Amino acid sequence: MSHSFYPKFEEKIERGEFSFHPFLASWIRKKFQLDLNIPLSVKEFSCIEQNCPIFTTQVTIHLLNPIHIKFMREKEKINKIDLQTTLIC
Repeated sequence: MSHSFYPKFEEKIERGEFSFHPFLASWIRKKFQLDLNIPLSVKEFSCIEQNCPIFTTQVTIHLLNPIHIKFMREKEKINKIDLQTTLIC
């Protein structure tokens, strides 16, 4: 079965943390050894089917060659273990 997704949430930050998660930006900056001024953005996608529970969250590190990190869960539920086992696109 193929799923179609639509963007549910978007946010870009220049510094600090995302509005929905108190540590995610810090964890990402530490894992990738980023300066505090490197912009990050997040997009959360939801399945178009009404009863489909699938969510995908993508975090982008805005470097000269952007890094896209894909999580197969809602943005608020991302934890440190997810960051260790996630897909770099």
